[in-house]
Amino acid sequence: AAMYDSSAQRLLLGEGFAGIPRKPLYALMLASFHALAGNEYHAVANLQVLVLTFIPLIVYWLTKSLHSRMAGLIAAIILILRETNAIALSADIRIVHSKILLSDMPVGLGLVLFTWLFVAWLQDPFKWRWHPLLMGGVFGLSMLIRSNSVIMLAAIIAILVVVFLRRPLKGLFNLGLFLLGLSLTIAPWMLRSYQLTGRATFNDPNQVAFHAELYTYDEEIGSFKLPQMPGETAKEYLDRLNAHVVDFTLQNPEVVAGFVIPHVLNNQIGMLLNLPMTPWLMQNPN
Repeated sequence: AAMYDSSAQRLLLGEGFAGIPRKPLYALMLASFHALAGNEYHAVANLQVLVLTFIPLIVYWLTKSLHSRMAGLIAAIILILRETNAIALSADIRIVHSKILLSDMPVGLGLVLFTWLFVAWLQDPFKWRWHPLLMGGVFGLSMLIRSNSVIMLAAIIAILVVVFLRRPLKGLFNLGLFLLGLSLTIAPWMLRSYQLTGRATFNDPNQVAFHAELYTYDEEIGSFKLPQMPGETAKEYLDRLNAHVVDFTLQNPEVVAGFVIPHVLNNQIGMLLNLPMTPWLMQNPN
């Protein structure tokens, strides 16, 4: 959160982005919140909460389009209760919620909006001709908030192939619209990163290094380092970091699985812990 807020403060000071900051669009969002609310944390967090209130609303519309108004209402209420519990439980378990200045919830808003547009388009793909362009734009903005959203891209293309299996030309046209919308949003940032590092990337080399250094036998975090070598360009450094991750994973798949799988499961359990509980039950366990 401190890194994102530091990037936002630099934007407010007119210094622009320093290098390739993490989550550039989220830093811009925080800068906008600071411009409106000043530097008081709770005021900035409340503005973020105000923006994120669109999540249950969009989920209502999405679920209503798939089933019924009652189903949409239930889904929206569950999300609201989940968020209430997340805030109440944040002192007891590690969990992300809307009052923390992290990118998880904002990217959730972008992906929920994308899913709603995608489902609406799938219900009548031959009627909503320009939906793929809008979908690509929303998906691109989500990637600028959190770049790992890109993992959804393969599933999106696979669904397009299935929908337009018998009309390949129409499918190519819609895929082209989607990729055009995606490119219009991310191309400026990709061009900037290419000019700085010699490679089109979302991530700062130091951020990539932090994650690459986790791929080691050393149990103590931070004991293994992959610094940039003298005379090594940013592109060469990124290539070396990525090669280290790939090589270590191929040579030690059991070691990688040993820390990736527990991390994923821990996150999922943390998300589930706040569903059956309520703040009232926490205060009144008897």
